[in-house]
Amino acid sequence: MICSREEAGWDVVYFAGGGGVSWTDLTGDVGPVTRLVMEAPGGASAGVVDFMGVCRHVEVQSGYLVFVAWDQADPDAVPDVVGWV
Repeated sequence: MICSREEAGWDVVYFAGGGGVSWTDLTGDVGPVTRLVMEAPGGASAGVVDFMGVCRHVEVQSGYLVFVAWDQADPDAVPDVVGWV
């Protein structure tokens, strides 16, 4: 789910369920979005995500890793989990 902040509160801009990698070309101020959602292995507190040559530690929440790259115009740029912490 992708939301935008409006004057009256939050508004759902896009909704898609499930895990894996997706790229969505949204209109307006949000722009294209790449996302990665996956279940983390037991005991992992973070995943190491490589995206376009830059590694980031992404905290695991409720057993899942969720990585989002905003304004990502290249649908072929795919995030990859290269390790767990």
